Amino acid sequence: MENKSNKTLQITIWLLIAILYIPTFIWMVGMFNETDTNYSHGFLIPLVIAYIIWLKKKVLSQIPASTSKLGLPILIIGLLIHLAALRLRIEFISSLSLLITASGAILYLYGTACLKELQFPLFLYLFMSPLPTVFTVYITFNLKMLAAQIATTIMKIFGMPLIREGSTIITRHSTLVVDDQCSGIRSLISLMALGSVYAYLSPLNLKKRIIMFLLTIPIAIIANVARIMVMIVAAYIYGGKIIDNKIFHNGTGLLVFIVAIVLLFGVQRMLGNDSTKQ
Repeated sequence: MENKSNKTLQITIWLLIAILYIPTFIWMVGMFNETDTNYSHGFLIPLVIAYIIWLKKKVLSQIPASTSKLGLPILIIGLLIHLAALRLRIEFISSLSLLITASGAILYLYGTACLKELQFPLFLYLFMSPLPTVFTVYITFNLKMLAAQIATTIMKIFGMPLIREGSTIITRHSTLVVDDQCSGIRSLISLMALGSVYAYLSPLNLKKRIIMFLLTIPIAIIANVARIMVMIVAAYIYGGKIIDNKIFHNGTGLLVFIVAIVLLFGVQRMLGNDSTKQ
């Protein structure tokens, strides 16, 4: 009878959370579907989270049934933040509050050990929670300026005559503008998500996995600089029209992920494998 009551409580709480967060889920899906969105990968994150939880099913099933009263106030705080954010129309805060709400629910319904095992899936959720526009604009501007500067400097070392004015690179035959789409913000967010999963599933201890994840940031920047360098060379040889070619543009975008994956693999090999994770 007690087990049936606990099951009913669990279903009720998760159903209540799902219903209350419907407006936030609708907003997030809208952000994923926007033109030139930085979060098209957002649709994949729930699938990855579900897969990681599935990998942990044996460990989770072996955790003794328990609860923690500390989880209830955390759950309530998360819901209050969510409702306040909805009223104020601050969708980003609402989406982040789900982490607090879900953590409180897991702690209250299943105990501390279960919450500890689900830390990474909860962390992964951050990569599908869109950042506020003001932060995105700031990061995008700085990334495109940095990428343009590094790419221009490297190409000059190889003897190519270039002039850079802000994020605009002037070659012999054309002018290449490193715009928001080429800033690398999209690949940075996607590669950080990919890098976190890659690091988590790798046979490394905790310290090395953290190092590997942090290295996804410079790796994403390096990969995007490589893309811009390819575009500079193409524009220098063939003129600016090739930059506007959709196949070429998408192909160089794919180059970012190829370079990043190769670098991630190289980092893992450099860090070495561990027989056990810590």
